[in-house]
Amino acid sequence: MKHTKAALLGLFLLLSLPFLNGKTTTFGALLQKSEELLNVDPQAVLETAQRHLTSLGQQAPAKERLDASLLVGRALVNLGRFPEALEWGKRASSLASQSGETGKGFDALRIMMSAWSSQGNDSLVEKRALEAIRLATELNLKPQIVSMANALGTACMGSGKIEEALEAYLKAFKIAEEIHDSTQLCHTLLNLTGTYIFTMNYPKALEYNDTGIALAKRIGSLRILANQYISRGTIMENLGRPREVVKALNEAVEISRRIRYKRALLMALNNLADTYLNLQEYGKVIVYAQEAEALALENNNPADGAVI
Repeated sequence: MKHTKAALLGLFLLLSLPFLNGKTTTFGALLQKSEELLNVDPQAVLETAQRHLTSLGQQAPAKERLDASLLVGRALVNLGRFPEALEWGKRASSLASQSGETGKGFDALRIMMSAWSSQGNDSLVEKRALEAIRLATELNLKPQIVSMANALGTACMGSGKIEEALEAYLKAFKIAEEIHDSTQLCHTLLNLTGTYIFTMNYPKALEYNDTGIALAKRIGSLRILANQYISRGTIMENLGRPREVVKALNEAVEISRRIRYKRALLMALNNLADTYLNLQEYGKVIVYAQEAEALALENNNPADGAVI
């Protein structure tokens, strides 16, 4: 059960972000490398974007404030500060409307969807995603269709509408392949892996997992890669291949440590301890469980602490 929970984490990652070594301080450089930096250090992105907004002032044109507002919202999502992210998503949506930036309005909506999903408001996400897909289809905005289809799938999974979720994810997969959008394709592959794990179709899950790992490595999307390795551990557990579970989870631990991705690290450590418990290697159980427990306490997560 713990492994399945970990494997489905990717369903709630609404923003997929590759990895970059190092930081940046100027807003122009931040904007250029935002995808990578949001993955590595969302706190630094947040602070730089906020400083830029302060320097612009409230009288600056909406278009100038929009990019920084979107980055603030996205950084807050990655930091798990969803109530604040929701407010910034709304602010960015208003700025996008004022400046006629329709595409960026979808980006603002994704921030709001992340917040609504964190609150368990899947019905609202589903409603807004369907509306957005219709609009993006009318405007022939294919990247936005992919983005919203993934959001729709997430909402449907949360509501237990598995067939509808799978239909949405496969739609996203097809269009992402068609337009060669590797970043969104990487995210969609994680969603499909998790969905097939949930339906216990492990051969199909492994097929998407293999493809997803290869793509995440190619484009450097380490956040997605860590989650794909956690998913792989779940697949291998259910296929009765415990040593491959250990190999996959160790990969997830190593990546999560490198990019300071605490949530994935906690789940990988927890699953490793559980796997070694089944293998009756009790010394290793203690090592990984103690580290996971310390991390759960650090993150003020008593539920995970209790499981551990």
